[in-house]
Amino acid sequence: MDSNKKIAHLQMLQNVIDRFSSNSFTLKGLCFTLIIGMLSFYKESLLWSVILSINLTFWFLDSYYLKQERYYRAIYNAVCLFREEEIDFFMGSKEENNKYPYKKDLLFKVMFSVSMLPYIIIFIVGVIYFMCILMD
Repeated sequence: MDSNKKIAHLQMLQNVIDRFSSNSFTLKGLCFTLIIGMLSFYKESLLWSVILSINLTFWFLDSYYLKQERYYRAIYNAVCLFREEEIDFFMGSKEENNKYPYKKDLLFKVMFSVSMLPYIIIFIVGVIYFMCILMD
């Protein structure tokens, strides 16, 4: 049983990481669907602010999930280096654990990371482009 502790801990962490990445993907699809749906009913001049707020809300949520995913990847990488007797099944929490010296990224830093900026720029530019076309 002891020889499987490391593998079990890594599988638990991988399941958490997979869940966060799945949530992030689902949020992007939902944001895209909502924005396209709102643009199809574009008749009011204030609708652009609603679309922009939807986009910013989903950007914030997606950044949060990316932040959490990075945190658990760091724990996963630390566990990979542990010996079998060092496995304690730590899954991350607010309490500090000296074996995991990783500090969480700031949400603001994640929101403006290389992996998030193209997503938000494409959505905002796309919304502005479609609104300009529909206003003519």
